[in-house]
Amino acid sequence: MLYRRPRLLIVAVLLITAAGLNAFFALPRLEDPVLRKRVGIATVRCPGLNADEIDQQVALPLSTGVAEIAEIKQTRTASRPHVCSMMIELADEVTAVEPVWSLVREQLQQTISQFPQEAQHPGLEVLPIKASAAVVAIRPREGKQADPALIRRFLRELEDRLQAVPGTESISVYGNTPPTISVEISVEKLLETGLTPAGVAEQLRSYTTGGFSETTTISGENAAISIPAELTSFASLPNQLIQLPDGSGIPLASLASITREFDTEIDELSLVDGTSTSVLAVNVQDGQRLDVWHPRFEESLAEFRSLLPESLTVELLFAQQPFVRARLLNLAQNFLIAAAAVLLVTLLMMGSRSALVVATALPLAVLISLFAMWVLAIPIQQISVTGLVIALGLLIDNAIVVVEDFRARHAARDSPAEAISHTVGHLGMPLFASTMTTTVAFLPIALLPGPSGEFVSSMAVSVILAINASLLISLTLIPAILALWVQNSPSSRRVFAGVRSRYFARGFQYTLGLAMRFPWLVLIVVAPVTALGYIWLPQLPKQFFPPSDRHQIVLELELPAGTRLNETAEAANHLRKLVIDQPEVNRVHWFVGQSAPTFYYNVIPSRRNAPNYAQGWADVSSGTDVNELARKLQLDLRNRFPEGRVLARPLGQGPPIEAPVEVELRGPDWTELQSLANELRRICSQVPAIIYTSSSVGETLAHVDFDINEAAASQSGISSEAIIQQLITLPNGADAGQLFELGEGIPVRVSIPADERSTLQQMLDMPAWKTESDPALPRNTPNRFVPLAEVVETGWSSSPALRVRSDGRKIATVQAYIAPGTLAADVQEQLEKQLQIAGFSVPPGYSAAFRGETAARSSAIRDLTTHIVWLAGLAAASMLFAFRSFRMVFVVAGVAAISFSICPLVLAANQLPLGFMAILGGMGLMGIAVNDAIVVVAALQSCSDEREARVQAVAGCARHVLTTTLTTIAGFVPLILYGGDFWQPLAITISCGVAMATVLSLYVVPSAYAMLMPANSASNSTPALTTAT
Repeated sequence: MLYRRPRLLIVAVLLITAAGLNAFFALPRLEDPVLRKRVGIATVRCPGLNADEIDQQVALPLSTGVAEIAEIKQTRTASRPHVCSMMIELADEVTAVEPVWSLVREQLQQTISQFPQEAQHPGLEVLPIKASAAVVAIRPREGKQADPALIRRFLRELEDRLQAVPGTESISVYGNTPPTISVEISVEKLLETGLTPAGVAEQLRSYTTGGFSETTTISGENAAISIPAELTSFASLPNQLIQLPDGSGIPLASLASITREFDTEIDELSLVDGTSTSVLAVNVQDGQRLDVWHPRFEESLAEFRSLLPESLTVELLFAQQPFVRARLLNLAQNFLIAAAAVLLVTLLMMGSRSALVVATALPLAVLISLFAMWVLAIPIQQISVTGLVIALGLLIDNAIVVVEDFRARHAARDSPAEAISHTVGHLGMPLFASTMTTTVAFLPIALLPGPSGEFVSSMAVSVILAINASLLISLTLIPAILALWVQNSPSSRRVFAGVRSRYFARGFQYTLGLAMRFPWLVLIVVAPVTALGYIWLPQLPKQFFPPSDRHQIVLELELPAGTRLNETAEAANHLRKLVIDQPEVNRVHWFVGQSAPTFYYNVIPSRRNAPNYAQGWADVSSGTDVNELARKLQLDLRNRFPEGRVLARPLGQGPPIEAPVEVELRGPDWTELQSLANELRRICSQVPAIIYTSSSVGETLAHVDFDINEAAASQSGISSEAIIQQLITLPNGADAGQLFELGEGIPVRVSIPADERSTLQQMLDMPAWKTESDPALPRNTPNRFVPLAEVVETGWSSSPALRVRSDGRKIATVQAYIAPGTLAADVQEQLEKQLQIAGFSVPPGYSAAFRGETAARSSAIRDLTTHIVWLAGLAAASMLFAFRSFRMVFVVAGVAAISFSICPLVLAANQLPLGFMAILGGMGLMGIAVNDAIVVVAALQSCSDEREARVQAVAGCARHVLTTTLTTIAGFVPLILYGGDFWQPLAITISCGVAMATVLSLYVVPSAYAMLMPANSASNSTPALTTAT
């Protein structure tokens, strides 16, 4: 017994303190939870193929290949001209993701044999669902010019330095324009020498890749033999001899214009404050403390900054640490306010001496919880810390019960040792049952699978850890501390014993007596209120998660398919000027051709190889109403830029969702899917809240078709293969290998000058080059050559811009975008009504299903209720073990059902939507209400069956019930005042609901008990949780 061994008690407290503090300093600090890497994108480049060809020859084999992996939830392929990408999402139940991704990589490699010859090897990128720790840009100083090669060299240097910072996981590069060496030969020179671009490229490639390296044994020792390539540097390239058809040679400089330049045919572009810039996005390891990593990062950045020339500067565009610091400071403030409020309520209700003993449970339970979080690898972030804030009002319930019971027994002349023994022996099982019911109430949240569960589960785990730590402390440390204090404090000393009201006690006992005398009257009053709550439930507006309160706005731009990258960049800069005109906006950054870096955890980089797309963000001033600013910007940008789809929206909470409202059409025929999608978009346009719609089918790309005239080609002595090769290399030149400088391979390309091939007619007027395998006819000369127009026929046609499949089946998606501040569920409901009015239906063999936010919410709720049945059975079993009465279990279950009906009424009164957090609050409320009911039932079972004795028993435990109710409400005060839109629904639901649930426990439970337990049938075998004071 710790009471008899105070040194052991001190050691226990010190161990708890040391373990908790060590965990506190070791745990990672983040702003939001880290979601598992369940999403990956496989990319296959297919030069020369259109979307339909890629869909049939690449997308289908990809989907079929990975379909054999059971851990994959779904795949979605997107086939565009020259490229196929496949989004792979793992099942929610998968927790060990790395082995699955290794299996996916192996399966992708096995599908290569089914690809067409033009397809390259597939690459897989697993998307990190977490925010980058920092985003850094290197660019010329204002008013300065800088060589792109210089920027590129310092960019590589910075990447190496940041990768070397301890804790850095990976670095992504944006806007890094690759260099290239261009060898341009005019048509006149080619005709004069009898050469072809492909032939010159083949000769140069043999020079740049002709090196040899091998290891052999010389005199019994291993030695390396190496013969370098003939062409190794840019300086030697102009003097390289090119062999002519007659066997003579000519220096390349006499034949071609040789320049080192940066590739203009790039896939993506970064615009920082409107200027093309190179950007690095840095990710840290999941277990790394960001507040420790960030100073090291800043130190490395400062050292690098000192090495930069005058023409360059390095700039920090985004850092996560300031957001993490602000978030955790806010949470710490909420925690301290909640703790102070809880202790103040305890002091007022129990008196100074009891309150001080109860207060020791707070830090000890929190320290144990922190240690358990460290063991379970749960970082310190807003969800887990808020779980501790929620638990503050709950974790002292057990301590209050123990202190009250011990004080009553000691007042009845029990010695401290006897009081401890009786208290622990009498309260062990009831407190265990009470803690178990609260644990069961939060377990569905803790066990919730998938991204939604990973986002909110740490809150429930923190609550469960805290209340179970409270149970352990309350049955071990608290009695010993209280006994030692009582033993060493003079009993005659007058101390504050708490606020007490004789009039309130008499009034409560009188009304309770009436309730137990006329129990049907109480139930008649409660039944309509309960029914009203459940009737009102479906009428509440629905929401998944509310927007974030971070001072940033996400920007998106999408132009018609076929838009070139430079045109998208011009449009993005135009939009930047419109956005930056708002006084609240500080900076705007765009990333063209692909998604922006992950500056927020649910803004995932899902778009690649999209020259008509751009994404970015705007930094706004602190104190700005971000939601209102986003609404204002959305309206302004939509009116002033009708050429494309422009979205300005606040950051969201919860798992990432691509579009708020989405309809997925499935069927066997693309034409019919397009017709259905067009009709669906027309109906969407009739819903006022929908501002944009987009479809995965319908857009086409114009292109030129070349048809080889076999007869004319054969008569001219030119093979079809030679013509095909010329047509492929004509736009971008022929590959001539690489030159390596400073460890980097620089591609060399041989081409005809752009001004000689800029139009279709210029291309057709060019000679049709022969290859070495063609018949030995006289070479083309300036006076005699065969133009391409004589051996090929041309025509214009169009092909789809995009083909999409889901799990291998053809689909068409229609996405609807809504104004900021509008609830997606309301818009979907309006759209469903419009579909009914329009008589929209799909033919046999086709299907239509809603996706988007509402579908994600419904899926999360289904997952949440998956474990309800067996958890409810577990709670019922624990109560049956404690009460030994099925009827009492039904009474407590009825209280749980009645308490949940309070939630819709509370939400309606406060004009709050029925979001996911409100539902979680309702589940927590049921657990708290059940706890109070258990206290009352236990008190009733411990007394005789006379009505007056039952009234006295309930009155005796009322003080404890009121105290725990007030401490619970006090713990939620900071979340109500400062929790924002995210936490307020949960906090208001529980705090207001628990006040009403207290009335249920103190009146409905005794009334139900009076009806179900007639005279002489009440069991006296189970002790009360507390005694009257």
